Amino acid sequence: MADPNLEWMTQGTLALLTILHKMPKQVERMNIKFNLDSIMKAEDHLDNFYLELQTLEAQYDDVACRFFPCILDGHAVAWYHNLPSKSIQNCGAFKCMFLENFAGDKTPTMLLKELGSLKVEGKEKVKYFNQRFTCIFNKFVVDTKPHDSIIVDYYTSALPTSIT
Repeated sequence: MADPNLEWMTQGTLALLTILHKMPKQVERMNIKFNLDSIMKAEDHLDNFYLELQTLEAQYDDVACRFFPCILDGHAVAWYHNLPSKSIQNCGAFKCMFLENFAGDKTPTMLLKELGSLKVEGKEKVKYFNQRFTCIFNKFVVDTKPHDSIIVDYYTSALPTSIT
């Protein structure tokens, strides 16, 4: 039976399926915060976040997922706390949800390029790749969505040859 004093660990937005690795000791020194009132774009904030993780030699997905909420500020914190329970299972899903909410509008051409650059990463499960693919696909306005055959081409070209 689970310890009732640790009930908070089973609740919340994160539903990490991997082993929880230790957080880097230097984490408290990170001073980047994402706030809607700042002039920094969401994409630039993510770039800075990933750079900080590399500097800290944080190499595990669960570390990035657990640390990301700590660098949110203001309304971005409220956004995080309002996400559905257990909705984030990996960093790719977190990134997708963050950008979906905070990134600027993209043109259909930019979205097509983004779809074209997607690939299944390493040992990523197809389920998680589908989340990333769908996240980008859903950004198209109905009038600008490409033909289904184009979407199928982009999707199948992103899969490893062992699947297709």
